Amino acid sequence: MGVRCGLPFALGNRPSKFLRNWIRLFLLTILLGSVAVGQGYDRLNNVEWPRPYVFGGMSLNGAGYEKSSWVVGGVIQMENRHWLADVGGNFDNAKKVNDNTGQSAGYTERFTGMVGVRVKPTWFIRASGTFSLLKTQVYEKQAWHPSLGVGHDFQKYLKMRGQLLYTFPGTDAWNAVQGGQVVMTIPSPLSIDNHWFFKETVGIYTFHETVTNAEQATEQRKHRSTTAEVIFAIMYRF
Repeated sequence: MGVRCGLPFALGNRPSKFLRNWIRLFLLTILLGSVAVGQGYDRLNNVEWPRPYVFGGMSLNGAGYEKSSWVVGGVIQMENRHWLADVGGNFDNAKKVNDNTGQSAGYTERFTGMVGVRVKPTWFIRASGTFSLLKTQVYEKQAWHPSLGVGHDFQKYLKMRGQLLYTFPGTDAWNAVQGGQVVMTIPSPLSIDNHWFFKETVGIYTFHETVTNAEQATEQRKHRSTTAEVIFAIMYRF
């Protein structure tokens, strides 16, 4: 997900401790998962060992970022016929180039957790939360954004997973970023024999001018804008 705006904090460009700990956990899951996952199972009838994914791709950006950037990350996923869940993180090297500071620098770390419930064998509803941390040479921004959505695993013809999501402002009182996303994964993660997947996320977001002081907050919140982001990623499942 591409929400990046949030609260400004102190200067810093070193990857966060949260990211470093996440990478260690992810590598441990890959090691254990490679040993524990058996050959062939029915994903809708058996609880499986958590499956790790790694992915890389390109993001097409708006909202004052450079036009394109690279995204890399990982996800740990688990699901059966009643529920599904995942936790993941990614690193986006998009620089801030139009934020009225004169800089051309920065990157974003994101961490997401999701829980879903299947209402039918191939339909599910889901809730998630995303923490995003933007670091530049001048400032930092961070925020939590909750999301709700619905998903469907298409089993005939083109086997894919489609999801419709809406992200709420959450703790982002400075920009109140919110909007909808369409997420497509080919093939569906229910395809038990597949290791390679293509994932595309298209998001359209609205936000207001960054609130810089309490006296001007009301006026700054009136200045709203719309932006879009598209992320293309290739994923490998262990």
